[in-house]
Amino acid sequence: METEVNKALNAIRHRKYQRGLSILLKARVGFKKAVLDFAQQAVRSEVKDLKRARNSSFQGGKTIEGISKFDWENQFHEISGTCPVLLQVLTGALTSQQSSHHLSLACKLHNSVKPIIGVLVSQILYQHRPRNLNFFQQLNSVQMWLAGCQREVRFNIF
Repeated sequence: METEVNKALNAIRHRKYQRGLSILLKARVGFKKAVLDFAQQAVRSEVKDLKRARNSSFQGGKTIEGISKFDWENQFHEISGTCPVLLQVLTGALTSQQSSHHLSLACKLHNSVKPIIGVLVSQILYQHRPRNLNFFQQLNSVQMWLAGCQREVRFNIF
């Protein structure tokens, strides 16, 4: 077991961080638990910072003009600046090794992950502050209204 730790430390000394971490994750259960706890705390902190952000693109109460100017790119930029760990976790879950550098879906290389990540982060924030961080829900309601859905259908979805 100590030889595995020495291999990992040697890899890290040679700036092969991914290899060193991979060896430690396989060799030590405690290290794996520590990495997962660190990631959980980091994501929790990032979400807290995003919830507190002023003028967030995730806040509701937008006007029709604000809704018409909506862009997934702005939301993605806000997520990448405030929540880098969460962004990498979601990107890793949605992309393949080949598609990750284009930020496209693993199953459909021509589709971007940015809208999906925006929706997922919107849902996470909505669970924390449904009265304030509900822009996606408002956007979805407007889209459903424009499509002719009944009011009861919209409320049952959320």
